Amino acid sequence: MEKSLYIVGAGRAGLALGVAARAAGWSIAKVWSRSEAHARDAGERLGCGYAAGPRVARCQDAQLVLLAVVDDAIAATAREVARWSRADQLVLHVSGSVESRLLEQEGVKGSCGSLHPLAALPDVRVDGNASAIERLRACFVAIEGAPEALLAASALADDLGARRVTLRRDGKSLYHAGAVVLSNYLVTLFDAALELFGLAGIAPDDAQPMLAALAQSALDNLSKNAPSDALTGPIRRGDVDVVGAHLAALASLGPSTGLEELYRALMPRTLQIAQKSGVDPALFAALLPGIKTS
Repeated sequence: MEKSLYIVGAGRAGLALGVAARAAGWSIAKVWSRSEAHARDAGERLGCGYAAGPRVARCQDAQLVLLAVVDDAIAATAREVARWSRADQLVLHVSGSVESRLLEQEGVKGSCGSLHPLAALPDVRVDGNASAIERLRACFVAIEGAPEALLAASALADDLGARRVTLRRDGKSLYHAGAVVLSNYLVTLFDAALELFGLAGIAPDDAQPMLAALAQSALDNLSKNAPSDALTGPIRRGDVDVVGAHLAALASLGPSTGLEELYRALMPRTLQIAQKSGVDPALFAALLPGIKTS
């Protein structure tokens, strides 16, 4: 395929992908943004023409159109692109949660798909072009779509040096939920642990690096082992008395903190993991009524 790209959206994602694609040998035909300043800056950085305004500018010179806009704007942007897209063009969006079939539903001509870097992309306006190239080279990229679009997404991901994985076309929401559970809710759990360390008398300046090191050690275990082998702690050991003491201490804080509720909510899934290593869930039945014991 011809490696030419039209980037629709000159924000963080569009600019990072454009910089990395150009460095990988792709030709950037044009970049568009609603903001004149962003479009001009992106055009200068990418060495290409630019367009700005309320409607997505036409571009017949690119084989691949990349929609790098926020999720809520994908449908409206797709309708704009549908006005001028050709049947032989390929159209990808970069959202992690929206299925590419939305592009087809909005009338986009050509093969449609998506390419989502599973990483926090840098702001090249602040961090420089090299930051985008390095980040994308090191990250996983999830792709899905119609056959021709999937080939284009694969080619772009490979040229960026990313590690690509292919999703089912109807699997986008589950994939994104999984990413949110880990990347977002890990921060939520970290915040809860910080609160508990503070209540135990540990100063924030000590608590944060202590917990960061603990979290990193758990992630290191998970990078090499299945969850059932990486799990440590009292549930993994079947230590009912320790878990009971935790629950009593958390209950003493009162329901307004939500900390006991959070701890209890995580217990059933943790027990399922521990059961794979031989822990009997029935040990914890008195602490967690309704838990499945078989």
